[in-house]
Amino acid sequence: MIALSPNSLLSDANREVQAADHVLSAVYPLTRDPKALVSVMAHEMRALNSAVQAIAVSRGAEHVDAQHAFAFATHVAHAKDAKAVHERLTRVLSDHESAPVVFTRGNARVIATSEFTDLTTVDVSSVTHDLAVTKSFVHEAHAHIALGR
Repeated sequence: MIALSPNSLLSDANREVQAADHVLSAVYPLTRDPKALVSVMAHEMRALNSAVQAIAVSRGAEHVDAQHAFAFATHVAHAKDAKAVHERLTRVLSDHESAPVVFTRGNARVIATSEFTDLTTVDVSSVTHDLAVTKSFVHEAHAHIALGR
């Protein structure tokens, strides 16, 4: 396994944030397809994973998954919010992948169990909020690593 540097991981995080921002600000308004929102969430997830991994690597950790890497980021601004967003994205993307029923209602993507007992809605406002938290965390990760904390 190739060890990645914090700077390469942060570059990956920046690319993912830019891709998420592009899909949300350019693609989604043109298509109005809620499937694009799921794509934004996947980019957000990869950005958070890369940023938190960069922090963990900068602190000497190797081969730690994103969930455990947040332990290295507790002193970074927005880490608590980013961890909550990461957990929500993990759950929603996993549910979306395995859900027996996924459909579009209005401008939202709805993920449901086969009995419709559990519904999760992915809409523009939640994805926009998650992207703002992701951008803030990636920015703070840059600052944290640049200062060598």
